[in-house]
Amino acid sequence: MDTPARHIYTGDGTTRGFRVPTKIIGDDYVRIELDGIYVSDRSVWDIVNNTILFIDAPAVGVNVDIQIATSQEALGLLGSVTNVDIVAEYIDNVNAVGTNIEDVLAVYNNLADINLTVDNMADINTVADGIGSINTVAADLNEIISEIETVANDLNETLSEIETVGANIAKVTTVSDNIASVNTTSTNIGSVNTTATNIVNINSVATTIVPNIAEILLADTNAGIATTQAGLAISAYDSFDDRYLGTKTLDPTLDNDNNTLIEGAIYWNSSFKQMRVWSGTAWIPMSTGSGASGGGADSIFYENDQVVSNSYSITEGKNAMTTGPITIADGVTLTIPDGSTFVVI
Repeated sequence: MDTPARHIYTGDGTTRGFRVPTKIIGDDYVRIELDGIYVSDRSVWDIVNNTILFIDAPAVGVNVDIQIATSQEALGLLGSVTNVDIVAEYIDNVNAVGTNIEDVLAVYNNLADINLTVDNMADINTVADGIGSINTVAADLNEIISEIETVANDLNETLSEIETVGANIAKVTTVSDNIASVNTTSTNIGSVNTTATNIVNINSVATTIVPNIAEILLADTNAGIATTQAGLAISAYDSFDDRYLGTKTLDPTLDNDNNTLIEGAIYWNSSFKQMRVWSGTAWIPMSTGSGASGGGADSIFYENDQVVSNSYSITEGKNAMTTGPITIADGVTLTIPDGSTFVVI
């Protein structure tokens, strides 16, 4: 008869990984004992590259017994021993199961519902945490909770019912294999009870929310459109702000964002009462603000300044005139293109 291979090591308090020479077919083909006690909690070790890797290193002097099934026949032997050890480890629970075998069978028959509850435990906890005043009990969920609480509260009966457990060992093993899910349900029993007690209001909330999903999605879409339009508006304002710089007392050298001036930018010079435009190299007055004037409604006299305080280039193909005398300030350049004439009267 093919029997499981055994590899025995001694813990040193630091070594977590024990590589075994026997090929490991899968998790179910491995049984681990520490000082003769079966390690039923699968979460404390893992298999990595044919190495048994413990989460915490076995303590100094601990006997590490690793048994590996290399065939289905050996697996049967390994599995049967596992069931016995599980029964031994949870003997108090087994006694209670024997006494409450009808309840155990009911739990087994509703195991799919229990697993479904565990899979959705995060959602159940979220609903339970945010619940206000929900008032009706879900009958089927309450029945399962009652059965689980009965099993949990009646753990002191005699071993005489173990034969009944033996007759139903397949179902007991199934419950054992799913013990993590049952424990999770037990740990979160408060949230489950809250959800069950308030199931009608939960359904009412769902009934109220679902018809408004379309409106919520539409609002979300409109919010996205509004965000896009706001971005466009900001971009348009920034473009306008780069083009019109506002009112200033001196010719600016940078725009309002401290960036290079763009050709065609304009601003109002409050010192000279005139609008000026950036040619790309210099600020050029768009108007002097001193058109023809006179007494009453007369428009006879044209006035001009007497000092050229900013460099200026007469437009190519154009002539210019002004009344003198005229003074060109230090550092200021007056450019007259070829073919153009500047006359001082």
